[in-house]
Amino acid sequence: MRHVLFVLYTASWLGWFSAAMLGPIYAIFVQRIGGDLLDAGIAWAIFSIVMGVLTLIIGRFEDKTFDRRKAVVFGYIVLTLATVGYLFVRSPIQLFIAQAFLGLGAAINYPAWDTLFSHAVTKDRETTQWAAQEGGIQIVGGIAALAGSYVANKYGFPILFIIMACVQGLSMIVSLHLLTKHHAHLKKAKGIKQHGVHR
Repeated sequence: MRHVLFVLYTASWLGWFSAAMLGPIYAIFVQRIGGDLLDAGIAWAIFSIVMGVLTLIIGRFEDKTFDRRKAVVFGYIVLTLATVGYLFVRSPIQLFIAQAFLGLGAAINYPAWDTLFSHAVTKDRETTQWAAQEGGIQIVGGIAALAGSYVANKYGFPILFIIMACVQGLSMIVSLHLLTKHHAHLKKAKGIKQHGVHR
């Protein structure tokens, strides 16, 4: 299971790095496309609400139907495409749409990722390995915030979004290792089902 954890850690940290690059300068980007602070709040609310509602719905299907490994991969695909979408955002309305797709990708990815991780952790080391995940994303997020601010300030938002999309794409590529024969045992472990095409 160590290799499974490595794949899950790496994909998660890359995905978080991508998202956190925009975090501290998000409101500035909203202003650049003609929005204001209220639009920034609405955009964030759309992401959060869409993710929350769809997580409740999709989580039920992932328990009964979907292969969670494929759900993780498919979620990263949606997140990557949504991140690419930032390149084409020119108005608050377009940003709202991009945020909704980000919420969809997160709703597909997160429950399945958490389930796979929970099944992969080593007995008696659960807290240590979860702490590595939580601590890792905070460290990665801090580095990403600095990197994203620097890139946007020096090269502009389009270059930032290209880098974000590339990093998010790497998380998708890494997650594909969950589908290899090396991880075939995940189909049977802990009642994970083999049906479906998502995650």
